Amino acid sequence: MLCPVCGKEMVLKKSKFGLFYGCTGYPECKTTHGAHPDGSPLGIPADKETRELRIKVHALLEKIFNYKDKQGRNRMYSWLKENTSKGHISMLDKDELTKLIKVVSEKIPKDDRTVFEKQEEAWLNNNCEGKIEDYGGAE
Repeated sequence: MLCPVCGKEMVLKKSKFGLFYGCTGYPECKTTHGAHPDGSPLGIPADKETRELRIKVHALLEKIFNYKDKQGRNRMYSWLKENTSKGHISMLDKDELTKLIKVVSEKIPKDDRTVFEKQEEAWLNNNCEGKIEDYGGAE
């Protein structure tokens, strides 16, 4: 697996928190990526911008699905499987994440949006070309 930041190989390592992939370019490149207990990667490694988009999508979906419990989390992942190309946020690229942010933002009642989310929506409306695909609904 190659580092999405510098292009060097990433190797499986062990920490007190569990397995992870670390860039062989360390200490110049500090990129890491999570791993399952069996050593398989948690999704697709991503650059900083893609990781930030993934975090934004998680935050928005948490507002819709209220996944503080396992049932809410299961509903969220079921919705993702039905409405995205890969079914998991960690597998999505920048383009699909940007489209998903726009679609999901529209599902949050306007009164529940933070100032940041309103600014994000304005940015997306001004900077996304073409029609945003409809991923279906979690209505």
